[in-house]
Amino acid sequence: MPNYYSPEGNYEVWKEKPEGYFTAEEWLKSHPPETQYPALAIQSEIAELKEQLTASDYKIIKYSEYQFSGLESPYDIAEIHAERQVIRDKINELEANLSD
Repeated sequence: MPNYYSPEGNYEVWKEKPEGYFTAEEWLKSHPPETQYPALAIQSEIAELKEQLTASDYKIIKYSEYQFSGLESPYDIAEIHAERQVIRDKINELEANLSD
């Protein structure tokens, strides 16, 4: 028997699709997980921001290598730090919203 979602989001079994009910595809299209579970959207954004930090880790490592070698760094560490701090601040803000 086919399964349908009720207007309240209950997964039900019916012989025919009742009026106002949704197929699984219709339900997901009109009710994306981010709207049903705002925490998922926040967690996803946090993960993306952490990936941005990871993607710039190589600059910190390269800066350190140059500094230890007595060479001039190809990067402005103050600029890198400022960019990364903006990302950290946003992560902290989002994590605080998750715990509220």
